[in-house]
Amino acid sequence: MKKINIIALCLVTLTGCGKLDNQSKPERVAPAPTKPGKSDPAQNTPEQPRLQTETIPASTPAERMPVVIDSLPKEPVKVPMLGRVWTSADGRTLEAELITRRVDTVTLRRNADKKEFTLPISNLSDADRVYLGTSSVPVTQVKAFDLSRLNTLKTAIPTLAAIAPLDSSDPIITDSYSKYKRSIQVLSQTGYARSLEMIRGQIESDLKRLAPTSVTVLKNPPILTPMGWTKGSGAWREVWAARSIMAWLNGPLNNYLTELEKLR
Repeated sequence: MKKINIIALCLVTLTGCGKLDNQSKPERVAPAPTKPGKSDPAQNTPEQPRLQTETIPASTPAERMPVVIDSLPKEPVKVPMLGRVWTSADGRTLEAELITRRVDTVTLRRNADKKEFTLPISNLSDADRVYLGTSSVPVTQVKAFDLSRLNTLKTAIPTLAAIAPLDSSDPIITDSYSKYKRSIQVLSQTGYARSLEMIRGQIESDLKRLAPTSVTVLKNPPILTPMGWTKGSGAWREVWAARSIMAWLNGPLNNYLTELEKLR
């Protein structure tokens, strides 16, 4: 009797487990019947291949594309022109600034190299002359050029005297004197200041050229004796000519040019 009860209990337990299995399984729903003549598009569409995707990690701030500031092209900086474009009577142009204005001339400073030019107003175009009439640059009053004084000075050029016993008619002496005399004889009111500057420049150049020769020590220079000068030897003529010319350039001619410069 006891064995029968144990067997019955086992059967009841197995029956309960079967019911639980049936409740846990989902019911299979039969597909809805399709109408004849119409096909299911999902069934006819071929299966699309699956794309393999990869998760890209977010970039760190150091790996990000740098931000370009002011990437747009900038316009070139325009430098304002000093003065104006001047035009000569024959059509030539010059970008320059007006420096000084006189009654009949103007001084312009070229923008390209800052070089100054003094030009007669009569050589400028009509537009430039009209501009000068309305310009705020005051007219610089200059004294009248004393042409008669210049002509008088031209007749009083100091002579170049050679140091004895060198003769003043020596070609080295006469050539140097003639060169400066020609430069002085052609002086005129037009370009007067510039001509004097060129003569001053020539004097400076000659002094530098003659200096090494003038200090040369001679072994047998001419010597003044009771019987007169000795003949001497070597290049004493060149040395004494250099000394004579340098003394003339630094002394009489320098003083003479100072008088000429007072006429400006």
